[in-house]
Amino acid sequence: MGDDGSPAHAPIAAAAAAAVRRRRLLGAGLVVLVLALGASAAVIRHEPDFYRAALPADASRAESLARRMVSKASSLHAAAGREGTWDGVISADELNAWLATDLPRNHGRLLPRGITAPRVAFVPRHVLLAVRTGFGPFSAVAWADLEVRLQGVNQIGIMVHRAGIGGLPLPGDAMLRRLAGQLREAGLVADLRRLDGGMLLVVSPPAAYDAARGWRLESLAVETDELLVAGSTARGAKGGDE
Repeated sequence: MGDDGSPAHAPIAAAAAAAVRRRRLLGAGLVVLVLALGASAAVIRHEPDFYRAALPADASRAESLARRMVSKASSLHAAAGREGTWDGVISADELNAWLATDLPRNHGRLLPRGITAPRVAFVPRHVLLAVRTGFGPFSAVAWADLEVRLQGVNQIGIMVHRAGIGGLPLPGDAMLRRLAGQLREAGLVADLRRLDGGMLLVVSPPAAYDAARGWRLESLAVETDELLVAGSTARGAKGGDE
């Protein structure tokens, strides 16, 4: 017995009980951590429905659509190089096929390092865009819902309605600022403006280029599965790659 009449082993028993409680708390904490990490991984790995459905399962069909996309782009470029009016229609299937086949095969350097497999979808007035970012098991799909409209001749307006990486939301304004910087590096004019409490990015060609080419983009419409453009080329414009 101790001096106070309690059993001599009481402090040892109390310490053992405390150790058991600590182990239980640690075990519970580890379980919560594992569950949280698993949930986070599932959220990060989430892919938008349009991204998974963007490419035809048939490889030969994808190649055919990609060739059609190249043919349409070449025809539109040639038409815009001549005096008069021009127009074109590009489908999401054609563009996605080109992005999946011809882009990595012949134009891989157009994509920044760590960015692969871009895909798009067209819905009325909106372009849904997604890319895979990162490497191997540490990759995720970054996506954005963009409202695209013509602000004026040769002026394309872009607003971000939603954006995210996997199932995690991303700030749209920050995405527009980064996009504006990349477009400026590519030689385009990219102005950021405040509109209705949000941010609008207006993209246009440099004035000197616009004047020399004489190309006027006068109509742009995003419809279900299609992008439609129309415009005109002024007399005396230098078309093609001259």
